[in-house]
Amino acid sequence: MCGSGGLREVLPHLADVVIESVHRDTGDVVLRARSRTCSARYPGCGRLSGRIHGRYERRLADAPLGGLPVVIVVLIRRFECLAAECPAVTFAERIPGLTGRTPGIRPSCGTCSAWSLRRWPDGPVPGSPEGWA
Repeated sequence: MCGSGGLREVLPHLADVVIESVHRDTGDVVLRARSRTCSARYPGCGRLSGRIHGRYERRLADAPLGGLPVVIVVLIRRFECLAAECPAVTFAERIPGLTGRTPGIRPSCGTCSAWSLRRWPDGPVPGSPEGWA
């Protein structure tokens, strides 16, 4: 499935990631993904770093696919900023079109509201405005 032209047409916001697996889990379609790049640029000073400090997973709600809720589990790497004058020691990579500053949701695709993508099992999407699902 990785590298498939068909997948990029259906899910263009996943162009910058490698899809490791796709499976169903308690009614959700779960995509496991990681970045295609081997380095990241710190947005503060603009310096490129390839020195990985650590890794963690983010669970992102996405628009439904075939009527099923979609969760993207993306492996995010933390990099060390190598610029001596930079106040940041580490920073998390950002994947264009997929990750941003708001936890739990991906940036709006333009055809749907990012806040209305889905509810987490234990309540509203983290960071969503009061009363929005």
